[in-house]
Parts: sequence; C-alpha cells; structure tokens
Amino acid sequence: GHGSHKGNDHNEHNHDGGAQSERSRHAVAEHGAAESGGQSDHGHGGDAPVVAGDHGHSDNGHSGSGDHASGGEHSTAGGEHGSDEVHGHAGTEHGHGNSGEHEVGHDGDHGHSGHGEARFERRVSDEAHSVAVGLVAAVTLIPIGISMALEEGKVRELTLKMLDTFTSIFLAVLWFNTFQQFLITFNLRTLFPGANIVLAVCNVIILYFIAQAISWLWRDETMRLTTFCSCGAHFIAFAGINATGWSQKHATDVAPQEMDAMAVFGLCAVVAGLLAGLFTTNWIIWRQHSKDAHEMNEAIDELEMDIIGLVLSFGVTQAVRTTITGRYPALHHLLLQVESVHYKHTAGQRAFMLCWSLVLTAFASWAMPRLSEWAHAQPKLWVRRTVHIAKVVLIMLVAWGFLLWGQWQFHEHMFGGHGMYGHMIFAIGATFVCLGVLYLMGIYGPAITTREIRETYQIVTTGISLVAAWSWEHCFDMAFDIIGTQYQVGYQGLVPKVVLSIIVPAALMPTYLNHVRPLVLEMDEAHAHEEQVSEEIERISRQSSLMPGDVERLSRAASLHAEEIERLKKDAETRLHEAQEVRMGPSQRQASGLGQG
Repeated sequence: GHGSHKGNDHNEHNHDGGAQSERSRHAVAEHGAAESGGQSDHGHGGDAPVVAGDHGHSDNGHSGSGDHASGGEHSTAGGEHGSDEVHGHAGTEHGHGNSGEHEVGHDGDHGHSGHGEARFERRVSDEAHSVAVGLVAAVTLIPIGISMALEEGKVRELTLKMLDTFTSIFLAVLWFNTFQQFLITFNLRTLFPGANIVLAVCNVIILYFIAQAISWLWRDETMRLTTFCSCGAHFIAFAGINATGWSQKHATDVAPQEMDAMAVFGLCAVVAGLLAGLFTTNWIIWRQHSKDAHEMNEAIDELEMDIIGLVLSFGVTQAVRTTITGRYPALHHLLLQVESVHYKHTAGQRAFMLCWSLVLTAFASWAMPRLSEWAHAQPKLWVRRTVHIAKVVLIMLVAWGFLLWGQWQFHEHMFGGHGMYGHMIFAIGATFVCLGVLYLMGIYGPAITTREIRETYQIVTTGISLVAAWSWEHCFDMAFDIIGTQYQVGYQGLVPKVVLSIIVPAALMPTYLNHVRPLVLEMDEAHAHEEQVSEEIERISRQSSLMPGDVERLSRAASLHAEEIERLKKDAETRLHEAQEVRMGPSQRQASGLGQG
C-alpha cells in the first residue's frame, strides 16, 4: 500500500540512492510515463492528477516499507483509483535504495500484472472510445453541416456565418494558447512580482495598436480588412480575458475573503472603464481624422465592440463563479476550462450554472428583438454602439454559462478520469445543439431587414460559434499536449505546438479565404445595399408624405424583402393617420371620437 501520505510537506532531503532519486524525479516530470516492459516508475502513470508538476512526491528518504511523502494531495476525483486498481508499488523503482527491484511484502499478483495492466486497459479503452466517437461524429456532423450550407435562405446564410466565426474563434484560441505556452516555457510570468498582470495588459495594448496599423494599411482592401479584424478581435479579446482573469485573481488575493465576490464584480466595472478609455483615446487622437475611410472605421468599430463584449462577459461569468463557489477559480491556459483536479463542483453548483444559462437564454430571446427595434429608432451613434455591446455581453454570458456547465457536467461528473473522451462527448453534443439552434433561427427567425436585426443574428451566431469552437479547441489542446509530450525536443513541448499552430491554419485557411469568407462578405454587402435602399425609401416617404400604396410599389420595384415592404407600408399608414389628425380641428377630432364610439 501507499503507507502514510503527508500532505503539503515540501521539505526535500537527500535520498540514499542519488541515481534512483534523480530517475524518480524524471519519471514524475514525465507524468508517470510507462517504462520499457510495461513497468511504471511510480505505479500511477499519467492517470494520477499532478499538482505543481511534482506528482505529489518529495524525496523524503523512502524506505522499503513503502512510506510515501506527498508534496500535494493525490486526487481520487474522477475515478483515477477505481475499484479495478491496486494501490501497491510492486515492481516500482521509487525510493528503494539501490536495489532496483521491490520484492518485499508483495506477491506476484500485486505487482505489474495488477496495477499496470488495469491502467493500460483503461487508457486503451479511453483512446478506443474517443476514436470511435470521433469517427461517428465525423460521418454525422459533416453531412449535416454541408446540407445546411446548401440550403436556401437564412439557414444557408447563418450556417456560412457560423463556419466563418467558428474558424475565426478556433484560430484565435489556437494562436493565443501557443503564445501562452511561450510565456510559460520561458518563465516570463515570474520575471518580477505582478509580471503576469503587467505582461497581460501590455499584450492587450500592443495587439490593439498593431491591429489599428494593419487596418490602416488594408483600409482599401475589404477582404483582408474584414478577415483580419474578425480574427484580430477574438485574439485581442482572449488577451483581454487573460488580463482580466489575472487581475481578478490578484484582487481576491488582496481583499478579505468575504469581499472576494464584490472585488471581482467591481473589477469588471474597472475593466469596462479602461477599455472605453482606450477606445475613446484612439478615436480622439487618430480615428476622427480618418472619417473618409468608412470601411476601416466600421471594421474597427466591430472589433472594439466585440472585444469589450467578450471581455466583460468573461469577467461577469468569473464573478458569478466566485459567488457560488466562494473562491476565485484557478486560471487555466484555456481560461474557462478545467481549473483544478482537486476541486469538484457540487450538484447544486452545476444546477445553478445550468439555470443561470437557461434564464439568460430566455431573457435574451425576449430582450434582443426589443433592443434592436429601439436602437434602430435612435439617431445617436453612441447609443446604438452601447446597445450593440449590451447584446454582445448578454449572448456571450449565455455562451460562457453553457460552456462551464458542460465542462462541469461532462468532464468532472460524468466522464471523470477519461479526459479526451469526456471532452469529445461534450464537443459533439454542443455542436449538434448549436446546429439545431441555428436551423431553428433560420426557419422561424425574423427576416434580415435592418442593420440591427443583421447585427443581432451576427451576435447570436458568434455566441453559438464560441461554444462549438471552444469545446473543440479544448480537445485539440489536449491532443497538442499529448503530441508535445511524446515528440518534444525540449522547451516543454513548445516546438511541436508551434509547428501544429502553423500546419492546422494552413489546412483551414484556403477553404476559409477562397470560399466561406467571400460568400459571407457577398451576403453582407447585399444586406447593406437593401438597408440603404430601404432607408432611402423611408426618407422619401417621410419628406413627400407618400401614400402607403406608393411606398409599396417603390419597395417592390427595389426587390425588398416582403417583411420589410410590410414594415415600410405600415410606417406610411401611421404617418398618414397622424397627418389627418393634425389637419382636423379639435371639434372634428371630438366628433370623430364620438362617431367611433
């Protein structure tokens, strides 16, 4: 057996056998990788969770009795030590002097054949399940996606926009995680106290101004400009999310424990103010002098609103997590994904997050159309931008909520101990749900007749794409970790990750740039033209007091959508009725009212 576990004892002493101790630490750094002949240096392999990279062991002079000091606790959550395992160290090489073999106190059945085979069978089973589920998902999801992309009307349009946004988010997360691995590999976060926050904030500011410079260079090239701003917005947003997360973590460290939730919520307001100040300063210093570059300013507006919406929604979500758990979640390089193997969320916390997401979904379904209608009637630009940001925050809160609930439910509760399999099940299920929601929106949603409705569809599609892209990115990140560990050439697996972060985009970009993105731009341009025509007809109708029949004829001649024609016609009828009431005297209006009575 393990003997005694001594939690959090980090005092290291010299081992009797220096070579054995060094080899044991090497095995720990390799996460318990199996040695030749199927034997394990520790007996737990890669299935035991690791804290601070030391596998929970100090070199405390283990004797042959099997006493076993722990530098951090061994988590049994998720089924790492199930009923099919034996907690022995038979046949291990950890802490037994120079003997090289452990033959005392264990029979033959308690050694390699018991522990090692059970662990190997579970790994093979997990890998087999993941491959089987992946194959079934591929032959199911691909035809569904192609069928929806070939549909007519809004279903096709929304599917193509989801593919566009999915690719943008997926690539942004992929590159962001590679950059984070670079910081981790070279220990840049520990250069000085608070280096992680300073570097994260500087990263956001530098990326933002690089985006401004590239947008200026490509201001006359619509394809490059819009594609860059789409990917750039998500990349900068994830950098902002990283900075917000570290800042919130620091705020909870310095604040009293009972004030943690208040500190995290308060920092959300600070982040919103800082981003608004950055964007306003940029407008005053530069952008207001470049008003002729309409496409560039519009693309930068979209970039800024997406950044602040994504960052604020993340901050609020983290504040909600802190409130329901009583602790700020440990930051993972995927930000909202698995935080710590030693913390499992309770059934009540999982239920709360699901209810939170469902309530926000219902509220968004009620509020989004009304916000769009109200913003359409507002003449001031800052009001319309504020409404746009509010819609982004609302939809992203829904997306983050479902992502978290899915991770807690699938990774922690249902498939604990089977990381890749659990994440693949969640990613596949999330993708099916996202495609289903998209299809229902395409069939039953309102026609895209105004800019505000088009923006609403775009925001909802972004939220749907975030759930799908982030869930699949986590599967790819786990795959990259495996490849990085298996084929690393130093630098903690950074080299293969960099190579993959180049190969994967190289495979995606040709289809994205040559087919998906041009079609999305073509549809957006067609909608923009229809919106301009509709606004011109509405302006003429107001100035010339056109009759409803004349407005209908002009709208049909311009090939406007039937719902937009009906809206313009009703507006003309309302104005005609109001004009008639104005021309009528008080006595006539009173008589008219009596007659109607």
